[in-house]
Amino acid sequence: SRHWDFIGRVRTLCLTLVRVAAAGGGPVRAADSSSLEKQVKSAFVVNFLQFIEWPAKSFEKPDDPIIIGVADAASLGDALAAAIDGKTVRGRKLLIRTMDPKAPKPCHVLVAGNLDGADLQALLKAMPASGCLTIGDSEHFTEGGGVSRFFVEDRKERFEINLTAAQRAE
Repeated sequence: SRHWDFIGRVRTLCLTLVRVAAAGGGPVRAADSSSLEKQVKSAFVVNFLQFIEWPAKSFEKPDDPIIIGVADAASLGDALAAAIDGKTVRGRKLLIRTMDPKAPKPCHVLVAGNLDGADLQALLKAMPASGCLTIGDSEHFTEGGGVSRFFVEDRKERFEINLTAAQRAE
């Protein structure tokens, strides 16, 4: 069984994403910040996937898709759909599933968006103990147990990783 070596790949992922962000054209501008921010976040999500190896038991068949659960469709919805269109990761198609925070379904990646508070905690608790990468935007996302959080600093899109949560997700 293949082991999800998430922590070992975080360093390489961070370096690659720094290069991707640097090539992305610089700071987010106020006039187009919402659209550009969503595109950058979506690109980060797709690039995250390149560095993850899920355990074999995460998929029933070799051609099962990687399921990206989106709990806050307003946060990335259309931009993420455009970013994954026609792309595959390790030969697997990428599929978006809209998530109801109160009745989540299994997925390989959970994009929680701006969810916070009780809805976020319920959603994170409902995700499998291993094999699910969780990504969000809310201020306390990583403190609440999420793996990666997007935030804007100095007008640039950034991300942080909660290594403890990442180790739990192995």
